[in-house]
Amino acid sequence: MNRRQFIKVFGIGGGILAGGLALPALVAEKWGPDDPETDDPREASFWEEDAGSLPETDRITSDRQMDVAVIGSGITGLSAACALKEIQPDLKVCVIDSHRPCSGASSRNSAHMRGEYNAWDSIYSSQGAGAALEWNKFALRGLEAAVDFIQGNNIDCDIHPEPLIWVGTEKQTGALESTVGRMKEAGIKAILHTGKEFHDKSGTDYYSSGIEDHNNYIMHTGKLMKGFLERVLERGIPVYGHSPVLNVTNTDSNTETNILETPNGSVATKKVLFATNAYTPRIRGLLSSRMVPIVLASIATEPMSPAQRNAAGFAWNHMTEAQLISRTIGHTSDNRIFFRGILGYSSFNSCLWKNLEGAYQKLEREMRERLPWAEGLKVTHKWSGAVGMPYSSTPIAGPLPGKGQYASVGYSGSGMVHGFYHGRLVAYQMAGADHPDLKYLRGPSGWIPPEPHRSIGAKTFFFLAS
Repeated sequence: MNRRQFIKVFGIGGGILAGGLALPALVAEKWGPDDPETDDPREASFWEEDAGSLPETDRITSDRQMDVAVIGSGITGLSAACALKEIQPDLKVCVIDSHRPCSGASSRNSAHMRGEYNAWDSIYSSQGAGAALEWNKFALRGLEAAVDFIQGNNIDCDIHPEPLIWVGTEKQTGALESTVGRMKEAGIKAILHTGKEFHDKSGTDYYSSGIEDHNNYIMHTGKLMKGFLERVLERGIPVYGHSPVLNVTNTDSNTETNILETPNGSVATKKVLFATNAYTPRIRGLLSSRMVPIVLASIATEPMSPAQRNAAGFAWNHMTEAQLISRTIGHTSDNRIFFRGILGYSSFNSCLWKNLEGAYQKLEREMRERLPWAEGLKVTHKWSGAVGMPYSSTPIAGPLPGKGQYASVGYSGSGMVHGFYHGRLVAYQMAGADHPDLKYLRGPSGWIPPEPHRSIGAKTFFFLAS
């Protein structure tokens, strides 16, 4: 089951399950809160802590007037802000975030930068290998643009090419054999490993086979975001943290087309970009019928000693399970293990999880089950976050119905490349500039049932899947 099928199952299934409640759609749409979660504690990830202190930024404490306001200081928002200033240096641009800058999904992920389109397999199934190849070439251009920006701006984030291994159990080997053939047809350099060769490289008996995917870079995501923030500030773009946008009002004015309300001041701007990914539906329900936030959690261990590393006997540093409710295993440059897993949908478009400690304990058990040699390693870091999953599995990028409003959201867990590149492309759109890849931007599509339908469907799905 791919991610688009997952959205349909939990959305439509939820509508069927909730049918007996006889709740009109209008009532259900207003069921529960739709305001930003300003009480999110947003615990620091390992990546954030290891990167060190970020540059100081201000809060919004009085009214401001801008040409463009970007909501969200992740890789999408910062990339878009830089592109806007490159295209129109005199443009007054600011970036606004509800929490500390760079503390969202961009600094709490698995440190992968993949050069393949997230929905390539769905495109392969519906349109054929040629279409999938075209979209993967688009994604590869995005990866190349991101690497060029990082290296050209001297952002020290340990970025380097390194394969990602898509692993499966014995029952999944047949599916992986089929997948590797499609990957090659779609332009992805992929090698299938099985048997003793796989075991020797993976260092685990839990999985039986894996696809070595070479369209991938690894980086230190905390250092990357710190470097992005520094470059944005160097360009004279103000970044305001701890200033949640509580409401956005469209007006008839040509100079103050959008009024962004924050607790201590408003921002009047001609254009606004929502680069808020999973947090988008909690901005007064924006795109809530087109995407949902899915919560994930991660743990990281203390560093392994050289002896422990040698005893573990693995050659691959980054593996992710080739299934929907997946787990990801990675190794940091100082020899820690990190383990990341999908938790589920938290109801009312929340990006918070009620029983995080229980989730962390489960992840630790699963990590030790998959990697028995990690038994003696102490878990030293725990953090959670959310990804935005759109109905179509393709990012939502481009103009919205509101005058002067744009979005670049919904990356389904593959946002480090898609977020960077789509953010830049939408910036070209906003500035009225041309770019050959603008034709790949897609707006909202499909429909996901409202609450409480989606909660019932999602929780049923995750219960059955686990």
